Amino acid sequence: MRWRIRTAVTLLSAIAAGVLALDSSKAWSDSATDWHPGKNQILAAAIILFISILYNLADAQLEKKRAQRRDGISVAVSEILFPLWYEVFKLSGNQRAQEELGVHVWLVPTWYGIVSRHHSIRRLTRHRFHDRSWIPPLWRAAQFRLTHPEGPTGIDWKRGKGAIGCCWRSRASRHFDMSSLWGTAELDRSTWDSLDEDEKLGFSHREYQRIFRKYGSVLVVPIFRPRHGSNPQFMGCVAIDQPPGTGMINLNQQIVKGKASAVSDHIGDAVERIL
Repeated sequence: MRWRIRTAVTLLSAIAAGVLALDSSKAWSDSATDWHPGKNQILAAAIILFISILYNLADAQLEKKRAQRRDGISVAVSEILFPLWYEVFKLSGNQRAQEELGVHVWLVPTWYGIVSRHHSIRRLTRHRFHDRSWIPPLWRAAQFRLTHPEGPTGIDWKRGKGAIGCCWRSRASRHFDMSSLWGTAELDRSTWDSLDEDEKLGFSHREYQRIFRKYGSVLVVPIFRPRHGSNPQFMGCVAIDQPPGTGMINLNQQIVKGKASAVSDHIGDAVERIL
């Protein structure tokens, strides 16, 4: 969203600057066939340029505050998240499973949380504009993993995309065993296209290829805005994952779900205090 606004402001600024340059340039002749901006056009261009300058100054300040706020959230969330990673870590005696266990917190951007805070707006976005591309991706506030078996996926985790996106869409805890869902052998495009949409978890075949060797099982638990009635606002989710082939920790067992749920409540409180 922000890059679209910045692009629009940049284009308007360029047009306005071009209009003012045409007016001030002496390289243009006074021939009747040459176009020159009128007074109203010059005034409009000057106003647009002035507003663009003000916007850029304000945007820079907002970006600075956003970065500071995110840093504060990341520190608070990391302090709460580490004990969860350690508790799940101890459930396995297998070194590889311990090293490749990942625990993360993904949060909805603050601006989207504000505009969708009212119940009527949340109902509208949930039913009429469900999973549309304009919905922003979640951002990762914290993570713990000793070893990264694969590099970043480059996927924007939006509502309906992957385990994290399914947690946002359903507003409920979910567990996914990818080998049970997709099998152990990589699927070609035709086989992938034949799967039901629910089985694809919102992925394209190209995105599936990126995550096939990275995630074996995933547990996601929602984070809700605390003390806001029976339909609280979704703030993000806690995600626990491990690569395929490890199979040493059962992420679907109640002890793991219970610990993740308790941590999600604490994170909701901590983020609410910062916001």
